[in-house]
Parts: sequence; structure tokens; C-alpha cells
Amino acid sequence: MYIVTELCQDGDLFRSLQKKKKFPEAEAKAYLKDIMNGAKYLHKNGIIHRDLKPANILLKQGVCKLSDFGFAKSLEQDETIMKSIVGTPLYMSPQILKKTKYTTKSDLWSIGLIYYEMLHGKTPWPAQN
Repeated sequence: MYIVTELCQDGDLFRSLQKKKKFPEAEAKAYLKDIMNGAKYLHKNGIIHRDLKPANILLKQGVCKLSDFGFAKSLEQDETIMKSIVGTPLYMSPQILKKTKYTTKSDLWSIGLIYYEMLHGKTPWPAQN
């Protein structure tokens, strides 16, 4: 099996954040819009990403592209609530960390953290592990 993706020569959002530290509000909003549109498309098609973080957002000519669907899950008609613990702890929603049921809304939590990080140059709380 092969996975073919478009070439995103500008790297990922994580590296961009390391270089710039934080983004001007207009740039962060533009990136947020792209990320939200990607999540909206996934959720509309019954897919939850479960590992949204800056390293999994690629950049191409000022446009964000979601990547790394290793933890993504297709939701069945009656299986709209997840129970498994996957993702990157710093960007996980409280429901996942508490090992309780969660939905596609957990992706929105991650997006909120990413937006905060773009505006402030750091996550809302420090963490090494």
C-alpha cells in the first residue's frame, strides 16, 4: 500500500512556530480557518482525527493541510462516541485524559490549543511529558 500526498514545501506548523515564536493575529486567523475547514470536512464525512497538533499540520504557500491520519477513526452510524486513549497528551481534550467517552468535539479542543499557541507562542500550560 502506498500513500501519496501533495508536496508541502513550507514544512509544518510546529517548525514555523519554532522559527516565528508566534504569529500576527491575521495570519493565525487564516491558519485557523484552514484547520477548521479541514476538521469540518473530516467530521462531515464521519472521521475523527484524534491527533491534531502543530506537527501534523503541513504548510503550502500559506495554506494549512491536515496530515498524519494514523490515529484517525471512521465513525459508524451508532458509534459516535470514542473510548480509546490515543493522540498527543498536550493537545488531548479533558475527556480523553480522564478516560471518559468523547466525540469529534475533542478535535475542536485540540484546534483551540493550536490557535492559542499560534497567538501566544506557547501552550496554555507548560509540559515536558
